Amino acid sequence: MTEIGVILFSHGSRREASNLAFKNLVDRIDDEEHPMVRPAFLEFTEPDLKDAVKALKSHDISKIVIVPVFLFPGNHVEKDLPNLVEELRREHEKIDFTITDVLASHPKFRELIEERIKEGLDQTD
Repeated sequence: MTEIGVILFSHGSRREASNLAFKNLVDRIDDEEHPMVRPAFLEFTEPDLKDAVKALKSHDISKIVIVPVFLFPGNHVEKDLPNLVEELRREHEKIDFTITDVLASHPKFRELIEERIKEGLDQTD
């Protein structure tokens, strides 16, 4: 059976409270259904992507799904992340890496925005 790991990849912040909030999100997702979920940051904090891959590799992971937790595509998602993953592919030839699309491209993202609008309208009444 192929062991699959997941890395939620965030920009990172100079504000430690933001980084902690992201790590708490990852902890809530890392459960029985998704037992191998790790955070990774582009900058400002740790772990970086290489360290997250090392952590998963120690669990004999053979496939890693990287979810960029970014709303929209930009340089970090379209250039930086693919470059980092290409380097990782050369270092870890036995691991299959997949990068998902950004959050706003998902059909449920619009539903979430509409729900937030409704919440705001309900608060103004």
